[in-house]
Amino acid sequence: MLSENAKAWNLYSPSYQAHANLPTNVVSYGPNVATEADLHLLGNLSGKRVVELGCGGGQSAIALARQGAHVIGIDISARQLDHARKLVTDEQVTVELHRGDAADLAFVAANTVDLVLSTYVFHEIEDIGRVLRQAHRILTRNGMVVVSVPHPAAGIPEGGSYFDTGPTIEVRDGIAFSCYPRTIGELFTIMSRAHFQTDMIVEPTPTPRSPEPPGTPRTRSKAKPAEPAPAIAPPTLILRARKLGI
Repeated sequence: MLSENAKAWNLYSPSYQAHANLPTNVVSYGPNVATEADLHLLGNLSGKRVVELGCGGGQSAIALARQGAHVIGIDISARQLDHARKLVTDEQVTVELHRGDAADLAFVAANTVDLVLSTYVFHEIEDIGRVLRQAHRILTRNGMVVVSVPHPAAGIPEGGSYFDTGPTIEVRDGIAFSCYPRTIGELFTIMSRAHFQTDMIVEPTPTPRSPEPPGTPRTRSKAKPAEPAPAIAPPTLILRARKLGI
């Protein structure tokens, strides 16, 4: 049975892909923030095996493949994967694509993956601990996980709080998505309990605003967001962590 967010992405995908303008030559960590070309979080990927959780339309997966990585992309949305397959063909790269939720990794052998990447997906997953346990299983010794999410201090509506971390509904282009905001401390703790050691927490300065797809999430409610000044709240939070143990 399709999850509600899978159904939502199947509806939202055409509009999102028509407006997102995501690059295929570099990994993007979120709207209006520096890319991997500036942040250098992933290292040399030539010959590495990479799993992207929530690969969407395939843009970052293609960028990873262009850097010489062997890439597996997973997404819950059939419509997003349709776009990814077409884009992979157009860009003439090799990416292995699968439909499933981010914890559906049974088809990936243990200790065979060098990097697990997930950008702007974890805030739509209720049980990220389960996802991280699967990531830990498939990663090689000292393998790396890199995750980006909307910064929990950004887009807080008037009267809201950084500590409001219960389930919420975000409406994008008239389509409802279930989201699960978490504080930085909660994310760090969940990483630790899944046996990862976080070695970098990045809060990139916003870049000049570029066109965004309709409904890009910047708020936790249907209310009009109180836009924070860039110097007050970064739009994106990125965590990089290493696998502990074997």
